[in-house]
Amino acid sequence: MLKAMAQAQTVAVLEELGPRQKRTLLRFLYESNLLEVENSVIKLDKAHLSNAALSEVDLSRADLGGADLREANLSGATQRLPLCGTGPRLLW
Repeated sequence: MLKAMAQAQTVAVLEELGPRQKRTLLRFLYESNLLEVENSVIKLDKAHLSNAALSEVDLSRADLGGADLREANLSGATQRLPLCGTGPRLLW
């Protein structure tokens, strides 16, 4: 139940944050090992990461499958493509 609550609150907060704040939150979650593909505590499959300032951010072990990354700045960011399931939405 705690895992579901953390995920719901994270997705809700991301909708309200600006581009730089989204970057800060994602880096914190990633560096806390909460977004790892193999053992993610928080899934971002419905997260609104549009317009996020993610340039030069290492998210190579993060599960961003299904996240809304429209118009996100991903220049120089490191993120692996999902091996299965739905990938991030990159339409803009």
